[in-house]
Amino acid sequence: MQSTFLWVGVAGMALGAAAFLAMSLSAKNHRDHYVITFFVPLIAAASYLAMALGSGITTVGTREVYYARYLDWVLTTPLLLLDLALLAMPFASRNRGTLIGGLIGADVFMILTGLIATLSNNDTMRWTFYIVSCVALLAIYFLLFGQVRAEAASQSAESLATFNSLSSILVVLWLFYPVAWLLGTEGLKLFGQDIEVAAFAIMDVIAKVGFGFILLSALNRIPDPAPAGNKVTG
Repeated sequence: MQSTFLWVGVAGMALGAAAFLAMSLSAKNHRDHYVITFFVPLIAAASYLAMALGSGITTVGTREVYYARYLDWVLTTPLLLLDLALLAMPFASRNRGTLIGGLIGADVFMILTGLIATLSNNDTMRWTFYIVSCVALLAIYFLLFGQVRAEAASQSAESLATFNSLSSILVVLWLFYPVAWLLGTEGLKLFGQDIEVAAFAIMDVIAKVGFGFILLSALNRIPDPAPAGNKVTG
């Protein structure tokens, strides 16, 4: 079952990357989003291919750990956040660099502390770093729905609506990851690795390919960014 869902991950990500590449060929605007969105499933496809072929896996105590998924996440989740940040802040501004740096920094910190928790065979260290990783996730949410959304409100109504939809989807999907960790083999062991691998594969495809399709489809309705100052409330 694990192998089947790993190959589902390979196929889903590869098809997503191919579709995004095809969509980019006819794109005239927002090309930065097409580039970023294309590389998200491409990187994930390589990670899933490695795991499907038996690489990117190690044993910690009695647990088999797919550490390759963390290598995927540490690269792809910052790109997803960058997509959102550039949608909210298409122009350089005083806050843009700070907010993007804060989002990506908190995200990388979240993934790395999650990896430490996963690779630890010491209960105290594992649960401590799991909690730290969850706090970093809350920091990302705080930034997204605080200052980043405030920046998005100064853009077009279409940009703000797309940002609200995508950020809400991301928030809901990303909540499932720590829950799956908690209930799976690294946490309380309420279900085995077959279910864990299937759950992560399905969530990954939705969070990367599904997110990308929604974003790129919405770009056609978003006009070229207008200068900051034309505030849109909502």
